[in-house]
Amino acid sequence: PARRFISTPRDLATYVHYDALYEAYLNACIILLGMQTPFDPGFDHLSGGGVAAGNPATRRNAGGFALYGGPHILTLVTEVATRALKAVRFQKFNNHIRLRPEALAARIELLRRFQDLPNEAKASVPRALIKYIKRFQRELESNGTLNSILELANQNGSGSPNYLLPMAFPEGSPMHPAYGAGHATVAGACVTMLKAFFDTSAVLVETPVKNPQPGQARTQIRFKRFSHKDQAIVFRAPDLSAYTKGEPTLVSERSRDFLTLEGELNKLAANISIGRNMAGVHYFTDYYDSLRMGEEIAIGILEEQALTYSTDPFVLSLPTFDGDVIRIGAR
Repeated sequence: PARRFISTPRDLATYVHYDALYEAYLNACIILLGMQTPFDPGFDHLSGGGVAAGNPATRRNAGGFALYGGPHILTLVTEVATRALKAVRFQKFNNHIRLRPEALAARIELLRRFQDLPNEAKASVPRALIKYIKRFQRELESNGTLNSILELANQNGSGSPNYLLPMAFPEGSPMHPAYGAGHATVAGACVTMLKAFFDTSAVLVETPVKNPQPGQARTQIRFKRFSHKDQAIVFRAPDLSAYTKGEPTLVSERSRDFLTLEGELNKLAANISIGRNMAGVHYFTDYYDSLRMGEEIAIGILEEQALTYSTDPFVLSLPTFDGDVIRIGAR
C-alpha cells in the first residue's frame, strides 16, 4: 500500500506498538537541528546562535558542540529516556501495581455473570465481594456506557456479549502494571529536554531560500524567532474521505496564526501517550500523570548538570505541561 501519514487512532496505536524507546523524540531533535531551530536565548552567548550570531565579537569557531550545541541535546534526549524508564518501572512494580483496563474489565465481567459461572469459577471470587454481587449487577445494568458496549456487541454479532472491548494489540496488554505508562513517562522526559534546549517561542514559518540552486525549492519551512515579516504556515490533516487512498502527505497552508515550537512538542508528547490509550492498554490518568513524572525526571537532570557549569554563565528556561515556566542555571 502507498505510504501515508498517521491519520487514524489505529495508525497511532500501531506506531506506539512498534516504536523504539526514544525514536520519536530523537527524530524530532534531528529535524529541529536540520531546520536550524534556535536554541534557548538564555545561552545564545554559549551556543553562538541567535543574537550572538549577529554580534561581530562572536568568533565563528566558538559555537557550542559537546556543550550547548547539537551533540549536547542529542545525548540529553537519549540519556533521560533510560532514567525515565527505570523510574516508571519502579512505580509500576513497587508502588501501584494497577490493573490494566482489560484485566479490570475481565473482573467486571466475572461479577456480571456470577450466577452463570460453574462452581470452580465462583470459587475464584473473593468472599468479601459475594454479598455485594447483586448490588454490583444493578449498578452495571444502569451504566449507560457499559450498556452501549453490550448493544454494540449484539449489533456486530460478535458472539456472547460482554464488557470486553476489542484492542489494537492482538496479544493484549503488556504483562506489567498500567501505571505509570512507560511511553508517557519517556515522552514527558524527552520532550521536556527538547523544550529546555530549544527556543519554545519559535514559530513555524515559510522563508525564502537564499540563492536557490536549479531545481531547488525557493522557500523552506522552519522554526525561527518571530518577525512581523514572517509568513505563518500550518499543516492540514490528510483527506480521509477515501480511506484506502487518502492524501499521502500533509498539506501546508498559509495562515495568520503561528504554530509555536512549544505547542508542537506538547502535541508530540500527547500523541505518543494517547496512542497507548487508544490501543486499549492504559487509562487517561496513566497518560496524564506519567507525562509529569517524566517532566520532573528531566528537570532533575538539567538541574544536576547546571551545577557542573561553574565557569559558564549558563541559564535556560522551559514551560511545563501545566503552563509554569522553570528557570535553570546561573542565578
